[in-house]
Amino acid sequence: MRIRFLNIITISLMFVFFVSGLRAQSIGLTGYVRNYTGVLLNGDNEYSIIQNTFNLNVEQSKDKVAFKVNPYIYQYPDQNMQIGLREAYLDIYFNSVDLRIGKQQIIWGKADGVFITDIVSPKDLSEFLLRDFDEIRMGVTGVKADYYIGDNTFEVVWLPTFAPTVMPPEGSIWRPEFSFPVQPVFDYSSEKVTPSLENSEFFAKFSALTSLVDFEVMAGYAWDDDPTMHVIKTIDPRIDS
Repeated sequence: MRIRFLNIITISLMFVFFVSGLRAQSIGLTGYVRNYTGVLLNGDNEYSIIQNTFNLNVEQSKDKVAFKVNPYIYQYPDQNMQIGLREAYLDIYFNSVDLRIGKQQIIWGKADGVFITDIVSPKDLSEFLLRDFDEIRMGVTGVKADYYIGDNTFEVVWLPTFAPTVMPPEGSIWRPEFSFPVQPVFDYSSEKVTPSLENSEFFAKFSALTSLVDFEVMAGYAWDDDPTMHVIKTIDPRIDS
């Protein structure tokens, strides 16, 4: 407990000093320092999670250009710190077109808390639904362009490389164990997608907001972010029918 408390103080001081330096440059800053501590109520009452989080949003806009950088740190006991960038992009504004280039979260759909049509950004399910939705939705590196026609918007997205959903690791409490009547053979040959222009992902969306109706039509040429199980039945030829 003492080590975890010292880690919280260290991350908090990092946040204070970093924010103080950027404030002097009139850059917009938001963020938080957080601790997650969970205990299992069955068994030996072990900790299900002890996580310290440092999250910072650095934003600035001037004339027709803006940028955002969102670094984060996850710290767990007896583990190396997880340091990364959730978003890091540049916005360029024209008369009827907005262009966003870089690592970004792309949110599609109107429903809160579900990912029915939210098909562009993959998900980080390493801790299932414990994290907030802006942490579950992963940033993707690509180009997004929005073209405005009155109250209508036409959006296109190009992702040069594929990024899959992150699943919980083996042995994690967030990864359910399945029992099979017959032990299957898993084929992981298509798990990785080779980075190439042919394997790029493309998405398009048209949205309209009028006094009568609010709708969106979307389509995409993409890989499946989530692992999908396809069952292929095989018959042993040695067994007589």
